[in-house]
Amino acid sequence: MKGRLLVLVFFSVISSLVASGQKSDFSGVPIGGQIWMSSNLDVTKFRNGDKIHQAQSDEEWEEAGFDKKPAWCYYNSDNDTGGTDIVKRGIMYNSFAVNDKRGLAPVGWHIPTEGEWNNLQFEVEIQGPGIASLFSNNLWAGAKGEFNSLGMNISPDGWRDVGCGGLDRDVTFWASKGDAEGTPTVSFYLNEELLGKMDYGSTTWIMGHYVRCVKD
Repeated sequence: MKGRLLVLVFFSVISSLVASGQKSDFSGVPIGGQIWMSSNLDVTKFRNGDKIHQAQSDEEWEEAGFDKKPAWCYYNSDNDTGGTDIVKRGIMYNSFAVNDKRGLAPVGWHIPTEGEWNNLQFEVEIQGPGIASLFSNNLWAGAKGEFNSLGMNISPDGWRDVGCGGLDRDVTFWASKGDAEGTPTVSFYLNEELLGKMDYGSTTWIMGHYVRCVKD
């Protein structure tokens, strides 16, 4: 009877994921008692299956912010011919998508709090091999340190204001509000000595950042 119950629960969870349109196969890496996603989140629907609006231009991104509407986008930059170069390294979300009650994180995962980011930093910077151990082993030109020894694959994917910036230099991620005021963010970049750094900040609704989830 117990075995049958477990099977029913398993298929119920899988069915809900299929219905919502969210993928369920994100891989994770264990660091300091937590399991972190090893790639940027790239869902385009909330847990309940509602679509998240894709902003395909600076104007659409800004309009979504003014309307307090959840939105996602790829990194894009205007080229010399007036067109748009799209760089697909995962998806950036605005704060309204991150904080929406319908749930951006897939079932079994959540947006990390600032405290969980702090724990990650403690484990790799104080206890372990250094921030560079979180960095992917490509794209960070000239970086020094032990690349990606923990398998988290953080690459310099940039960020978004109205337009995008920071590609191949830095990357920013959302933290959930938790008990903190404002909307906290975490950034990774190289300092003058080409060593990996991790900093905390806060941001406004117009900004777009990537998401890395933590297992519940």
